[in-house]
Amino acid sequence: MTAKRFRWGNELIVFGFFLALYILIFRGDYLSMDEMARFGLTKTIVHEHDLSITKPNGTSFYIPWPLLQSVAAVPLFVLGEFISGSDSVTERVALGQFFVTLFCPIVSALACVVFYRLSRQFVDRTRPALLLTLVFGLCTMTLPYSRTFFSEPLTGLLLTSGALLAITSSRERPARGIFAGLCLALAVANNYVALPIFGLLFIFFACQDGGLKGAFRIETLKDARLWGLIFFGAAALGQGLWYNYVRFGDCFASPYDSLKIPANAVYPANPGLFSYPILAGVYGFLLSPMRSVFLYSPPLIGALILWPRFIREHGRKATLLLAIPVYYLLIYSMTQGWFGGYSWGPRYLVTVTGFFLLPFIYLITDFQKLRPLWKWALAAMLIGGFYVQLLPTILNPFRSHVKVLADYGGLPNELLILHLPQACSVVVQTQLLKTVSGLADTDLYFLQRLDSGTHLTAMFILIALLAVTGFLYVKAIRTAQDD
Repeated sequence: MTAKRFRWGNELIVFGFFLALYILIFRGDYLSMDEMARFGLTKTIVHEHDLSITKPNGTSFYIPWPLLQSVAAVPLFVLGEFISGSDSVTERVALGQFFVTLFCPIVSALACVVFYRLSRQFVDRTRPALLLTLVFGLCTMTLPYSRTFFSEPLTGLLLTSGALLAITSSRERPARGIFAGLCLALAVANNYVALPIFGLLFIFFACQDGGLKGAFRIETLKDARLWGLIFFGAAALGQGLWYNYVRFGDCFASPYDSLKIPANAVYPANPGLFSYPILAGVYGFLLSPMRSVFLYSPPLIGALILWPRFIREHGRKATLLLAIPVYYLLIYSMTQGWFGGYSWGPRYLVTVTGFFLLPFIYLITDFQKLRPLWKWALAAMLIGGFYVQLLPTILNPFRSHVKVLADYGGLPNELLILHLPQACSVVVQTQLLKTVSGLADTDLYFLQRLDSGTHLTAMFILIALLAVTGFLYVKAIRTAQDD
């Protein structure tokens, strides 16, 4: 019993620390119509036992996104209504809605735990893995997106869990590989873009022993992991077709037709979903001032340089973990709305940020061997990464988008604005910090409600929990054995 508690001690510390932090900085509200629509489905499931949302005028509609996140948030909504204890439906729904805003802080804290477990597969010491998890949770877009109800945090948790289970499985012990298929099926139920990753896992399992030639041996057919992938892949596809039929009366109808943007200077006519020039999309995700993944998660710069070494030392496992984010980069680079609307940074790559970051662990393990210039560069990436995540946390990021659209021509020039250095959200958001004159001007839920005794008590409890788990985190790093 003692050994089991010790084994999971670091995971509990990681979870407690990031959960306290993410709830302490959460918004307690929704930022976009996407989030409100997903919550609307949660409320409809509970109150009307239906999958369509009824508008005030009596008409109904279906949201264009998969339903897993809305379903997964049902327990939090029910808990909020139960705790409310009010006879007023409005008051019960309001508290249920508030509780649903806790969904992504919880999911993001769990993602940090899974990322810690994944990083432990590539380093034989605990200390670097704990430090890398801090980088992931504090210095990448994981931090600001823990404050949203977007689907990316949950999809990222499921994909990372599936990848961890896949690389730690074997033909002789296939259970983890089978559960990897389940995690991937759930990821597809939250984001249809994840479906082709079944193919990547299939290739990984088939070629795990004996390479490509080994994939054609009769023993490959006996691999339960492959049959598990086939089963869960079919289930994921079937669920998507069923949900399409429920919404549109046609299994093969595109749920994204409603998301097409109108014709503009870039598109002469209303385009299909995957019609954006792929090289322009890749450039946008990697180098554009408004959506560069390196600008919004600076530690990825260090990780990028070290990917060749990571693949050289870890072979097929590293190749799989690179193939997943590269696939996401390419597929979203072809989508007409690759920039993710009025979001902070490259929203669609939040899902795979952890995969991109993994080689950064070399900078931690080899820190003492680094030249002074590299040490300064490492410090700049970490400080810059944390600063960039603080900007949309302290101040509502929507304000910078409104200012940029007002200053540079509005919606007709939206795609051009993405490439203007002076319109970069990091720059504009930094300028807007001067408008914060008091705690109530921030975007932090608890600081806006210091006049409430209940909220003040909750804030102090969270601060105390953060202090305790932070102390334990530091202690775990300092006392970690180089086993």
